[in-house]
Amino acid sequence: MPRRPPRRSSPRELPPPASSLAVQPATVGYNRSTSPGRQNPVPFSHRGATHDQAHRERSRPQRGRRTRHAPAVGASRPAEAHGHQVRLRHRAVRRVHRARGRRARHLLSRQGGRHGGQEDPHHRGPGQAGPAPHPEGLDRARGSPVRLLPERHDDGRRRAPREEAQAHGCGHRRGHDEPVPLRLLSARAQGDSCCRRAIVVSHRREESLRRAAMTIAIDRRQFLKASAAVGGGLALEFSLPVAAAPAKGLPPTEVNAWVVIHPDDRVVIRIARSEMGQGTLTALAQLVAEELDADWMKVTTEFASPNEHIRRKRIWGSMSTGGSQGVRSSQDYVRKGGATAREMLVAAAAAQWKVPAAECKAEKGVITHGASRRRVRYGQVAAAAAKLEPPKDVKLRDPKDWKIAGKPVRRLDIPDKVVGKPVFGVDVDLPGMLHASIFQSPVFGGKVKSVDAAAAEKMRGVKKIVREADFVAVVADNWWRANQAVKALKVEWDEGANGKFSDETILAMFREGLADPRLPEAKKVGDAATAMAGAAKVIEAEYASPYLNHATMEPMTCTAWIKPDGFVEVWTSTQNAEASMAAAAETAGVPLEKVEVHKMMLGGGFGRRGAPQDYVKQGVLIAKQVPGVPVKMMWSREEDMRHGYYRPASLVRMKAGLDAQGNCVAFEAKIACPSILALLRPEAIQKGIDFSAVRTLNDMPYTIANQKVDYAMRNGHVPVGFWRAPGLQNAVYRECFIDELAQAAGKDPLEYRLAMLKPGDKNRLVLEAAAKHAGWGTPLPAGVFRGIAMSDGFGSFTAGVAEVSVNPAGELKIHRFVMAIDSGHVVNPDTCAAQAEGNAAYCIGMLYQANTVKEGRMVEGNFDTFQIPGMTEMPKVETVLVPTGGFWGGHGEPGALSFMPAVLNAVHAATGKRVRTLPLKPGELKKA
Repeated sequence: MPRRPPRRSSPRELPPPASSLAVQPATVGYNRSTSPGRQNPVPFSHRGATHDQAHRERSRPQRGRRTRHAPAVGASRPAEAHGHQVRLRHRAVRRVHRARGRRARHLLSRQGGRHGGQEDPHHRGPGQAGPAPHPEGLDRARGSPVRLLPERHDDGRRRAPREEAQAHGCGHRRGHDEPVPLRLLSARAQGDSCCRRAIVVSHRREESLRRAAMTIAIDRRQFLKASAAVGGGLALEFSLPVAAAPAKGLPPTEVNAWVVIHPDDRVVIRIARSEMGQGTLTALAQLVAEELDADWMKVTTEFASPNEHIRRKRIWGSMSTGGSQGVRSSQDYVRKGGATAREMLVAAAAAQWKVPAAECKAEKGVITHGASRRRVRYGQVAAAAAKLEPPKDVKLRDPKDWKIAGKPVRRLDIPDKVVGKPVFGVDVDLPGMLHASIFQSPVFGGKVKSVDAAAAEKMRGVKKIVREADFVAVVADNWWRANQAVKALKVEWDEGANGKFSDETILAMFREGLADPRLPEAKKVGDAATAMAGAAKVIEAEYASPYLNHATMEPMTCTAWIKPDGFVEVWTSTQNAEASMAAAAETAGVPLEKVEVHKMMLGGGFGRRGAPQDYVKQGVLIAKQVPGVPVKMMWSREEDMRHGYYRPASLVRMKAGLDAQGNCVAFEAKIACPSILALLRPEAIQKGIDFSAVRTLNDMPYTIANQKVDYAMRNGHVPVGFWRAPGLQNAVYRECFIDELAQAAGKDPLEYRLAMLKPGDKNRLVLEAAAKHAGWGTPLPAGVFRGIAMSDGFGSFTAGVAEVSVNPAGELKIHRFVMAIDSGHVVNPDTCAAQAEGNAAYCIGMLYQANTVKEGRMVEGNFDTFQIPGMTEMPKVETVLVPTGGFWGGHGEPGALSFMPAVLNAVHAATGKRVRTLPLKPGELKKA
């Protein structure tokens, strides 16, 4: 497939109606404080360091290069015109430049270095076009200026970097000199600084550096594009924010379940939902901080304890994260949590001053008494506030008055992720921990018949062989040894009747379902059969999609520890901590109160880590065999790919009747696919209908007078589960079929859709917004074609326009995708745009991915046979936010609903070929 350099455009917003909420982008910084119990990073500094001391430089050549002294670092100079600058970065970048998009201001020591005042501004920011400037603080005696950044961590004792910290001598490294340690530079050095002593950084200056918090204002797409361009060496131009040192002595105070305040005014907001890159953690923190009137620079987060959640009668509401519900279904009570805490803090301050609370105002973590101008910080009254009775009712802030929510603040989890600090499920490491690798029946539903473990038991590090009904596992002192021992096991499986299934037999089962005359009705409006019989033209088409794995980057993993007293601790990446807790308790045979689940960051979820919890049950089963010792069970990539809960394969037959003017007067659809609810939530099946299997076909916004939708539930042996945007296939089928109707009627696809939407319909608003922003109907470059689609779902309304080209070899290239979305309210515009981009990437994979069934088992076992989109395959994605207010919609999944059909409709415009079955096959789009 042709590769394309990635691009990114910032989210754009169209002016909403006068009565609607208009999101005004405004960057708000954040404080990268660490969670309680974590060590705070120490800022880079040399105390008593000297410049250019030959005896302190490396005395041995590095990797065959000759020894040489570091170039002198000299006096500071006034800044000149901005221009091109060179930066080398092969290791961590210390605080050299402020973030792009912020006013350039250098954190350099003042002249003399012993002043404790605030840092002075200096022009050392990113350069613009033109010649390089004379930089401040670097000697300009000869040659062109070059920014010299360290290629490894400094020694920390005023010497050159240690030998063991040397960087690899890679072939791509530019230049042949030894690396030069970065010095602390004086802003106003005097005299010949080439040989002078370094300025000593005062303790107060170190503290000021430690307290400084800077927003990383670098565009993610530019960052990835730049790092790809230099072959993996990341050329960074930003500084990482430094965490504030925690106050010693007094403990933090829980004002209520959502808000914990430290004596130094740091605010910890507890998050009940899971974070897997979608931005829910930051969005929920924004909502709480907004109502709390907190200082966003002092806000941090922590996950709420599932065990405490149960003991406190589910005080944090739902802990499930899926269906784009993380913000929209919890926004009301989390906002009330913040507002309640604010009122309690104000009441405590008023009581201290003996004044009415109505005379006090809270803002940015400070309470002020209007008449006397007295002020008190949250940290000073938190303990007193926690003793007060919470108010029964609180008033929430009108979204038009938001100061933190509704703004594109940088995500709180990103700074730590940049430096590899967060712990994911695969990162868990406990003292004395053992490791387990697992081998499950290749055929779904198969059982263990016999196991020959003689060879595995003799392998180094193996501690125990575990045999369960449907899997075997090896416990060893590290995972590699456990996995090698698993491969040495000789397991005989009882495959049962499921070994006979294949893609062909499954498709035949679906076709049999469509032919069943007694199917339950998912929708019936008017008389579709009669209207169809009287139609001037009838259009019929059949669409199909395969099973698809979630393909998370982090494979399934669970660390379980069954302690001598029977208490069970679990560390895992989960989308539903309560479900994980219930699975662990049931498997261990203990009550919920004797289980704690430590929620880790997720390396991908997409629904896989929600309802099933099979990997948690397996982890606890294995730990039961070695009680008293923590055991980390992790699947191999092959196990992960071949034992998922897959997106259901499906077959849909649609039929429409058009009148003489081309208007659709009748619509029929028959859907055959497995039921997710039948497997995971059977109590939710209503009259033989799984709502997730028929959505977007049984609830079309189009004004078609006569409709009939039937569902053929055909459950095979392949386990199915919720996948990003459940029912997404139906949106693809419907919107591609609507394009077929527009073509049959000889009408423009946009105009055809608009004619079937009622005035004032929010679908109309986003459809018009996407078309306008994309320039629908305007000329395109030669060989580039557009397609359009729309769909509502998960509480939001979306529409998309795709621009593609297909070369003579049949290779598809997606140039651009414009998505308009109305989610009612927007908590973080930047995160919303990121979700649109994530949906685009996920759906590009859908064009080429398939999990095929042969002899009852999945064929694809790794990413060599299951294609994951690369960065260069990403189109330019433009997000148009059209928030009309009045409701709360999701963002994690709605964007996927319009991407795929828009692309496939553009493919038809480019080639004349209608793609009705996925995945795309090699050469399928090749022009005849």
